[in-house]
Amino acid sequence: MIVNLSARGALFAGRKQMEAGQKPSLQVTLPKGLTKLHLPGEIKWVKQVGQGEKKFYLAGIQFEGQDEKTFKIMDAYLQYLQRGKFIQSQKSIAILHLENLNRVITLEPLNKKGFPDHFNPFDDG
Repeated sequence: MIVNLSARGALFAGRKQMEAGQKPSLQVTLPKGLTKLHLPGEIKWVKQVGQGEKKFYLAGIQFEGQDEKTFKIMDAYLQYLQRGKFIQSQKSIAILHLENLNRVITLEPLNKKGFPDHFNPFDDG
């Protein structure tokens, strides 16, 4: 399983023991069949986590031997994904602010008409 991915390397987690120096290769297929990227790499470090049945391994893999075009495509794709995450997080924050603003706008006129300060039309209690 890929835990973290960059244009220069990745952090993998798995149940199988891995060794520093092994040379795995990652294939990344971009959405809508845009392209397939071949990312050869080398395991630079391995760390065992947990014991017994809960044991797994983390491995740091550095991509090597990829051409500049592949690096730029991968980097651009990862930036696109990060931008999407950022936009989604900002949408969530904006929606929360709009909901709070809506409550203030709704409560203000009600309070001026004599409703108790603790009155909240959104409270089920």
